[in-house]
Amino acid sequence: MRALRKPANSSPNFGAAHFAAAGVYRQRGDRNQVARHLRAYELYKGFDAPVEDPLWEKVADLNMGWLAHLRRAIYFESTGDLASAAAANEKALELDPALVQAHVNLVSLYGRMGDAAKAEQHFRDGLALNPNRDDLYYNHGVLLFELRRVRAAKIAFERALAINPYNGKAQTNVGYILQTEGRLQESKAMLEKAVQNVPDSRVAHFHLARVLIHFNRLAEGIQHLEKTLSPEDGETPTYLYALAAAYARARRTDQALRYAYRARDLASAHKQSQLLVSIGRDIRKMEQARR
Repeated sequence: MRALRKPANSSPNFGAAHFAAAGVYRQRGDRNQVARHLRAYELYKGFDAPVEDPLWEKVADLNMGWLAHLRRAIYFESTGDLASAAAANEKALELDPALVQAHVNLVSLYGRMGDAAKAEQHFRDGLALNPNRDDLYYNHGVLLFELRRVRAAKIAFERALAINPYNGKAQTNVGYILQTEGRLQESKAMLEKAVQNVPDSRVAHFHLARVLIHFNRLAEGIQHLEKTLSPEDGETPTYLYALAAAYARARRTDQALRYAYRARDLASAHKQSQLLVSIGRDIRKMEQARR
């Protein structure tokens, strides 16, 4: 058994190793270890495999049935091939109809593919197998939110939190919904929990910053916005723009313009035309104010 634990322990940020370890422990009936490794998988599932890790290969070889298909699904999802990822999860379910993780995955995959009916069916099937999976409720909440069923989504996220009070992604989404409802103190409290549980979540820092800025706690809001700037991707122009606006509100025009210029350049690089119009308008205002 010690050899089975080594791949995940020696590569703690390799999500697939945790998923494989969870499969082994599931066969052995160790529910606590299954839950622990599945939580780690959710946290690190986007991370690459370690180079030349023979221990990982031993774990992978332990189960080449449903586990092999789930591993393929992880790969396909990482490449953006959601249809192939869904097909691999469906194949895993053919081999083991009691595989709740596949249902959890398929709720998310079919939701992102725009097939709400299939996503809903997998939510119900997963729930029948295990009603105590916070990730199942979370993925269902995301589906409902995308369908504009915001109140139902909030209930789903709250059910996820009732099962796992440390689910930072669910806390982020509840905090955002509370913000849209105008319940800003409650939103702030929820988002503060979120950034504690998922300190690398740019979305959590962004929404908490917005609430803090509303309460005129500008320095704190700016600190949280600064944590959204890495990695640099298509979301970065929006975060830079928000940071520029926060500095402008704090009457620190030079810093505001510095971030606004960066936001403009990146928005242009990503061909975000509507955002470019807004940034350009605010840059002109800030430049006039500085004169």
